[in-house]
Amino acid sequence: MYQKLVLTLLFSLVSINQVIAADEMAISYQNTEKMTTEQKLTSATQLMAQMKTATDTVLSMLQEAHKAKDIIKINFINDKLSTIKGLFRIAEESDIALKEAAITAQADLINHEYTKIYMASEKIQVILTQLQAMLNQTSVNSATSQSTANVEVFDAAISAYQPVTSDQDLALLPVLSSERPEAVSANQ
Repeated sequence: MYQKLVLTLLFSLVSINQVIAADEMAISYQNTEKMTTEQKLTSATQLMAQMKTATDTVLSMLQEAHKAKDIIKINFINDKLSTIKGLFRIAEESDIALKEAAITAQADLINHEYTKIYMASEKIQVILTQLQAMLNQTSVNSATSQSTANVEVFDAAISAYQPVTSDQDLALLPVLSSERPEAVSANQ
């Protein structure tokens, strides 16, 4: 009961954080043109550092999943990691383009590249939040589920299909006829 309450509270906080992040994103996009080029370059550097930290966090989650040999978590994290790597690659290219645009003082291009970096950063943060929430949920679910590994079945019908392991087992198998059966069709 307590775990369900904690999970409900966690998902509520995640939803509230996503709404707040969306509001901040709207405010930031509205203010992009009001920011100076230096502010955009400084903010872009901070956003790139946040994205690098988020990527490192996901990589450490993947390492933990590999240590635990949890295939479900590994697949889930790999899926999210590929998205994060793509977004990070876009942000890196936009960061270089932003610096080039700042040198040539192209205001429209500066705004465009900064917006791409900001959007990639926000999307990575949302993915990281979803990933952490999902991993926490699967940890709680796996802790409460029962394990049924190493079940042995002692059924004669099933044991007949076990692989042959010794010459004694071969002696117990029925002898197969090596004669050719009669022809079924009239042509033979």
